Amino acid sequence: MKHFAFILGILAGLLVPVVASAQSKTLKVSGTVKDAQDKGLAGVSILVRTADGTFGGVSGRNGEYEVNFTAADTVAVSYSYVGHQTYTFSTIAAEDIKRDVVLTDKSHTLGEVEVTASNINMKGDHVTYMPTKKQVNGANNGVLLLFNMMIPQLKVSPMENSVATSDQTSLGIFIDERQADANELARLRPKDIARVEYYDMPTGVFARSGIDRALNIVTKKYTSGGYVDVRTNTKVIYPQGNYSVQASFDKGNVNMLVMAGSNVSKTDYAGTSQNEYFKFDTPFVKYSYIDDNETKNLSDYGLLRATVRGKRSYFLAQAMLAWNETPDNTDIRSVSYSDNFYPAAKSFTSRYSNGLTPSLLLSHQIRFNKKDMLNWNLSYSYSRNKNRSRYEEGDFEPIINNAKDRYHSLMAGLNYLHAFGNGGQLNFELANFLNNSNSVYSGTSPSKQEMLTNEFLFISSYTHRFGKKFSLMLRFGIDVNTYKVNEMKTVTKLYTRPGLNANYQIDGTSSLTLTAYAGSFTPSLSVMNEAEQRMSEYEVLRGNPYLKSGKPITSVLSYSKYWTKFSLSAYAMYDGIIDNPVSSYTTEGNTMVKTYINGGNSHSYTLGINGVLRLLSNSLQLRVSPTFSHVALTGTYKNRHSQLGFYSELYYSTGAFSFSGYYSSPQTYLNSTPWYYKEKCNYGASASWNHRGLFVQVGCSNIFNGKRYHAGNYFDFGAYNIHGNTVSRALSANVYVNLSYSFDFGREVQRQNVNVDTSSKSGILK
Repeated sequence: MKHFAFILGILAGLLVPVVASAQSKTLKVSGTVKDAQDKGLAGVSILVRTADGTFGGVSGRNGEYEVNFTAADTVAVSYSYVGHQTYTFSTIAAEDIKRDVVLTDKSHTLGEVEVTASNINMKGDHVTYMPTKKQVNGANNGVLLLFNMMIPQLKVSPMENSVATSDQTSLGIFIDERQADANELARLRPKDIARVEYYDMPTGVFARSGIDRALNIVTKKYTSGGYVDVRTNTKVIYPQGNYSVQASFDKGNVNMLVMAGSNVSKTDYAGTSQNEYFKFDTPFVKYSYIDDNETKNLSDYGLLRATVRGKRSYFLAQAMLAWNETPDNTDIRSVSYSDNFYPAAKSFTSRYSNGLTPSLLLSHQIRFNKKDMLNWNLSYSYSRNKNRSRYEEGDFEPIINNAKDRYHSLMAGLNYLHAFGNGGQLNFELANFLNNSNSVYSGTSPSKQEMLTNEFLFISSYTHRFGKKFSLMLRFGIDVNTYKVNEMKTVTKLYTRPGLNANYQIDGTSSLTLTAYAGSFTPSLSVMNEAEQRMSEYEVLRGNPYLKSGKPITSVLSYSKYWTKFSLSAYAMYDGIIDNPVSSYTTEGNTMVKTYINGGNSHSYTLGINGVLRLLSNSLQLRVSPTFSHVALTGTYKNRHSQLGFYSELYYSTGAFSFSGYYSSPQTYLNSTPWYYKEKCNYGASASWNHRGLFVQVGCSNIFNGKRYHAGNYFDFGAYNIHGNTVSRALSANVYVNLSYSFDFGREVQRQNVNVDTSSKSGILK
C-alpha cells in the first residue's frame, strides 16, 4: 500500500480537473431511397434507433427522406418497404448523416444484413450488439457491461473479471481492432463503448493463431480533454480489496495515460482436513487438520502509456512496474498417522515470497491501403523473485527451502494481411516467445537451475467467401520448440498446427459454424526442470526435464439463431490432449516422489445450449444454459466421468437502478491433471445505482453457505491417494461493495484500454 500511496500523492499534485457539462443536440439522417432499377421509392419506413429511443419517418414521392433524432453515440438506421429486403446500418453519430440507400427486391437472396432486434444486428461475418442506456447505467466497467448485455455466445463473470465463449473455444478480445484481454476490458468505462461486435469466424485483423472467436469492442473517438477515474471494490466477509486511480489526457491524435493501483487479499483455510494414503511396503495414512491458517497477498502497480492514432496507423508504448508480496503465510496443523506409524504432532509451515516485475510493451498497426495491413508488437518483462519456506513436524528435522529466481520473458510478433478482390484473404503470422530462468535453491535441498525455452511460430491462413452465405478458412502452421535445462543437450521439436473454420449463413438471422484445429503446448519451466526439493521426512518434489509437449485437438460445431426477443446458441464440442502431462507418484524406499510424466490421453465431450430472453425493451433479460459433459482419461490413470450442469442469469433495470443475479448448479469436475474437484452451487445477486459519474453496487454471493465453504478434492494415483475437504473464506458467503467515480474535463473522451498484469513470472519448482 505504501507504493500505491506514493503514486497517488504524485497524481493528486498533477491533476486539476475541470468538469464540463454536455448538452444534447438534434441531428438528422437524410438521403434518397431507390430500388435496384434506380427508381425512387415513396413510403419507405425509416427508423433511427438510439440508446435514448426510436425516431421515425417516411420517404417522399421521389424517395427523399429526412429524420431528426436526439444526438447519441451509436445509432442504427433501418429502411423497410413492402416486397423488399430490410436494410440496416450502424454508425457513431457525431454529426448529420447523409446516406443514399438501394433496397433489393425479396426475390433476390440477401445474406448480408437483417435486423433481428432493436439492438442486435447480423451483418455478414459478425453480429453487432449495441448496449442500451439502461445496460450502460447498470455497469461501471466493460466486463460488467457485457454481463448486463447477455450475449448468448459469451459467458461473463464480473466476480472473476473473466470473459469466455459459451462453447469453450478460445476467444480473442480486441478493442478498436487491437488485441487486448479481459483486464483491459475491465478498465473501459461503459459510456465510452459504442458497440460490441462478435465474430463466429474471425477474418481480417481478427484472424490470429490461437483465436477461434473474436470480440471487438468499438469505442468512441475524441481529440481533446481528459478524464479521471477512481475505483474501489471491497469484499467484507472475505477481506479483499482492489483500488485504482487513472487519468487520461487527449490532444489531437495523441493520448497520455497514467495509472496506479493496489490489490490486497487475506484469507485462511482453518478447518480444512486431508487424508493422504502412502502405499509403501508398510503403508500408512496421514491425517491432517488445519488449526490455524492465514495468507495475505499484496500487489502494487504503476503504469504509463502513450498512444498515437493516425488515419491509417496506430502506435502504442507502455511501461509498467509491479510489486507482489506474500508477507504472511502461516499454517498450523494437527497431524496424526494410522497405527501410530509416526508420532502425532503439530506441524508448522511458514512461507514468504515477493517479486518485482518491470515490463515494456510496443505495438504498431498500419494499413498501407484497402487490401494490405501490417501489425507488429514487442513485449519484454523481467521478474526478480524470492521464496522462503520452513516446515517443522514433531521431532523431524526442519525442512528449509529458499529460492531466488531471475526470469526474463521476450515476445515478438508480426501479422500481415492481404485481401484479394475475389473475396479471399491471405494472412501470415510470425511469433517468437523466449523465456529464460535462473534459479538458486538453498536450504535442505540446495541446487542451481538454468532453464531456457524458445518457441517460434509461423502460421499461414487463407479465407474465402463463396457467395453471400458460405465462408471457409484453412490454416497451416509450424511450431518449433527449443528448450535446454542446465548442461543438458538442447532439445528441438517441430510440430504442425493445422486448422479450419467454416461458417454458413443459413439466413439473415441464423448461422452454423464448424471449428477444428490441432496444436501443441510446452509444459511450464516450473515443472520441466532438474530441481528436487524435500517437502517432509518422507516426501520429495522433483522436476522432469524430459517431459514432452502436450498436443491438443479441438473440434466444435456451433449454431446461432436470433429472434426479436429471443437469442439461441447451441454447440457440440470435442476437446482432447495427446501426451497429457500429469502428476505422478512413485516410491523410492521410504520416500514418496512426486514428479510429472506424460500419462496418456485426455478426451472431453460437451453439449450445451444458451438461450437469452429479452423483454420490456431489454430492461428485463433472462439467460438459461444447460450443459452435458463427459471426460475420459486413458493411459496411466484411466477414469471416466459424466456431468449435467445448469447456469442461469437474470437482469432487470429501471431508471438509475439495476438488479442482477446468477446461479450455477453443483459440479464435480474431472480435469486432465488429473484431479476430481467437487463444489457446491454458486449463486449471487447485486443491486446498483448510477448518477452523474458516481456508481454504487452492493452484492452478495453464496450467502446461505455460511462463513466457511466446503469443497472436496480427491484422486487415486496408485502409490499415493488423497481425499481432502477444503474450507475457505474465499469460497464462502460474501458481501461486497463496488464504488467508482469518474468525470471528464475539457470534453467527454474515451476510456483508455489498460492491460494490468501484476503477476510475476517464475521458474521456481512448484
